Amino acid sequence: MTGSVGEGIADRHSALGLIAYYDVVPPAAAPPPGEFTRHGVACQVGCIQVGRVEQLVAELATGANPDSPARQKTAIGLLYGLPLREGGLSAGWRACVAAFPPAQAEAMARHRLRIFPCRAVQGVLAAGDARLFERQALVEGGLRVPGALSAANGLYFTTLQVKRMRGLIAPDGGCAAAPGRAAGIRLRGGRPSGGGRSPTAGD
Repeated sequence: MTGSVGEGIADRHSALGLIAYYDVVPPAAAPPPGEFTRHGVACQVGCIQVGRVEQLVAELATGANPDSPARQKTAIGLLYGLPLREGGLSAGWRACVAAFPPAQAEAMARHRLRIFPCRAVQGVLAAGDARLFERQALVEGGLRVPGALSAANGLYFTTLQVKRMRGLIAPDGGCAAAPGRAAGIRLRGGRPSGGGRSPTAGD
């Protein structure tokens, strides 16, 4: 069970996310993955082969493609999800992911710190009527900041469907290593902020 339900921070807008792991492709008669509603709650069901998960976990140790949503989402789901069956494969995967390999941290930091210098070329952008590009660069740069902080603090992060950003760099949000003024920035990554906090309208 993954997502905000697994992390303990679900609210009335949250969907119930379930991921099934399997050795071979299910037969055609098996119910396909997808989304349905049960008792008014949206349920999202996905499935992935065991071999693919093992490949993604192994690749995390090398630091390859640190911006891959598949790798980061897999790591976050394994760390903060609730296994419906304890032990077995998921326990081993979780132990590997929890180690947060140094190669992954370095690769994430290097990638996320490549921020376009909007302020340095602001005059040029304005003269060239590149306002749309400027906004795009600002948004992309803003998403790279929590990614870099996550790497420095041993946290996985992806910009895919990123939400509840307020808590990541809060004092109790997991980023012990962060600039002193960062606490005022409303950002949130792939880690629960603790205590089952309910999201606020500003997240």
